[in-house]
Amino acid sequence: LRATGIEFESELAFSGLSAVLRPLIDRVEDLTDVQARSLRGALGLEQSDGPALTVYGAALSLISQAAVDRPVALLVDDAQWMDRASLEALVFAAHRCSADRVGIVFAERTGVPCLLDQTRFPRLELPGLDTGAAVELLARQGVAPAVAERRRELTHGNPLALIEGARRLGPDQRTGAAPAPPRPPTSPP
Repeated sequence: LRATGIEFESELAFSGLSAVLRPLIDRVEDLTDVQARSLRGALGLEQSDGPALTVYGAALSLISQAAVDRPVALLVDDAQWMDRASLEALVFAAHRCSADRVGIVFAERTGVPCLLDQTRFPRLELPGLDTGAAVELLARQGVAPAVAERRRELTHGNPLALIEGARRLGPDQRTGAAPAPPRPPTSPP
């Protein structure tokens, strides 16, 4: 199961949860009537106004039920842009599904406030790419090694900034025949 937080949807309650649970929507009927009604209402599938805790419990039940059949990996990228209601539901589930065959990974950008900052989940901070990896990554975009090394310095090895920046370089800038911008076209997230 997966979802990516989208900045312009960050105010749409349960939009992220909708993306996560979409593959399981046919299992909603297996929930209790109260949970099913609340979850369908939260996901905009029917008119219902269940309490948040019921929606959170329904999401947990749905994910846990899916894990009975086979292990579930739930991946959330750009969690800092996921709507708060969805992120609360997924954090609620993450705190309670340790006995289930469920693994949950949240990825968030540093420096952007996020509900996950208030949790005690184990964290792994990923450093930027080293020079060799950056050169290899940008070689796929037709960027010369010397240009890639400079871009790596400017972006501190942030893979997204490297890729997005390389896309904005002209052909001569990629080879080093023309000067590249002194600052990366995108700021490192």
